[in-house]
Amino acid sequence: LGHIMEWFYEGLAGISQAENSVGYKNIVIRPQVVGDITYAAATYQSPYGAISSSWKKTGNSFELKVTIPANTSAQIYLPGSIGPVMVGSGNYNYHVTLK
Repeated sequence: LGHIMEWFYEGLAGISQAENSVGYKNIVIRPQVVGDITYAAATYQSPYGAISSSWKKTGNSFELKVTIPANTSAQIYLPGSIGPVMVGSGNYNYHVTLK
């Protein structure tokens, strides 16, 4: 079942570690909005603290809530965006209109 759990965390919720990062010091949040799935949420306990990502899709509206632990940074990719939003530790809320 490990592959399914990995898909939930990395695929649907989008929580992964940046290339060349150690212990989730640099985080990537890139949720995958697929099929008829309208909601996903996951929390990963890293050495720096809890990383959480939850999203909800309603019609053409997409809402993403992210928590990034202290002393880390993250690249957050939103559906339809060209590049990532770079953030430090904290709680973030994003709303995007899907095409």
